Amino acid sequence: VEIPQGASITSASIVFTADESHDGDTHLVFRGQASDDTLEFGAADGSVSSQPQTSVSVAWNNVPPWLATGATHRTPDLSPIIQEVVTRDGWSSGSALVILVSGDGARVAESYNGVAASAPRLHITYGSQQTCYALTASADPASGGTVATNPAPNCGVDEYTAGTVVQITANPNAGYTFANWTGNLTGITNPDSV
Repeated sequence: VEIPQGASITSASIVFTADESHDGDTHLVFRGQASDDTLEFGAADGSVSSQPQTSVSVAWNNVPPWLATGATHRTPDLSPIIQEVVTRDGWSSGSALVILVSGDGARVAESYNGVAASAPRLHITYGSQQTCYALTASADPASGGTVATNPAPNCGVDEYTAGTVVQITANPNAGYTFANWTGNLTGITNPDSV
């Protein structure tokens, strides 16, 4: 995939071409393989589901019926998954990317081995490299407890993209109590957000 490391993903989706007609309840979950440059799968690789996966997933609940063979169907926006992969420190333009799909129900799409021209197509739009901000949070003294953040970093290790709201929660150890925040976040509200 020709996307520079750290590029800002603005949209991403997969367009499938129906190979069979199905209209039963179907719910799918998409994840990326957490890899800087995914290798080709082989028989010795074991289960695809055992590959390391992105922490971000995208659900496609209540997938609409696929009633006409040859009709195309577009997934919801998969940009959070692609963003997590391309912000990996080892990602570089031209690296291979894998999207993993799990769920329940049935939708059958053309594949490269079927009608190559109708194989699933990944569509990605992106902009320049995004700005990432480091977030460091710790207890003082260190033995006094831990500080949890939610959501997980989305722009590298301990970094967040501009505009991300992060909830910070102080978790005191036994014998300690939370007093206040210092640094860029001040006050006594726990949890609080930055």
